[in-house]
Amino acid sequence: MNLRTCTLASILLLTLILSTSVQAVPSIALYFDCDAINCVGTYDQLLPKSCYICILDADMMFQGAAFKLVIPSNVVVAGTEYPPGLPIGVINLGVEIGLSDPIPGWDVAVVLAQLQLIVTSGSEILMEIVAHDNYATPIVADNLADLHEAVGMSSSMTEGTPAESSTWSDVKSMFR
Repeated sequence: MNLRTCTLASILLLTLILSTSVQAVPSIALYFDCDAINCVGTYDQLLPKSCYICILDADMMFQGAAFKLVIPSNVVVAGTEYPPGLPIGVINLGVEIGLSDPIPGWDVAVVLAQLQLIVTSGSEILMEIVAHDNYATPIVADNLADLHEAVGMSSSMTEGTPAESSTWSDVKSMFR
């Protein structure tokens, strides 16, 4: 083999090794479905809105997390449910979650919490996952207690369009 062929083969081998060993960085966000598809939702003022804190791209046996959900003052957390385990803290002040049993995180959304939010006023609501006060970034933990940095994502809600009540004469006028 000449030097050029050997160098090219080394570069290709190094590229292959690096591309297979690079792990995706997990992300944590608030979603409006448990499949972690919609991070933009609508709400009806003063009525509970179900949403989910999910982790994506956690290519590991997932067993814990630490983060904080930043919400505006016109949003109230009316309820929070976690998977079996030990949550320490309050979700909008900072929470550390340790799960009883690991959850496989390959190619699926891992639900960390289900929330009931109530919006008391306003039109567009912006929310964001940020680092817990004890860490520099949001954190996920695998089943070996290794901590991994995660990316906190933003979500938003807008007020749903209220339905107008129609009278029979309004309905009849549509067909004239």
